[in-house]
Amino acid sequence: MHNLTPLTNDEIRRLAPAAFATKPNPKVSSRYGFISTAEVLDGLREHGWAPVRARQSSTRNEANVPFTKHEIVFRHIM
Repeated sequence: MHNLTPLTNDEIRRLAPAAFATKPNPKVSSRYGFISTAEVLDGLREHGWAPVRARQSSTRNEANVPFTKHEIVFRHIM
């Protein structure tokens, strides 16, 4: 069974730190449109969606940690 307790930003930051990146990986094209996961989190919360699970892929290069692929699962709570 999935956890239905909403995660706080601190919990998400511990599980998927890349969700709080403030800029894109410098290696991406200049045409890449960066979207802040943290801003998406706030917007979804305002519409009744709560993050209940977060995870992030591992990387061998520590410099890539802030830009690593991450996943956040939401549940509608209203």
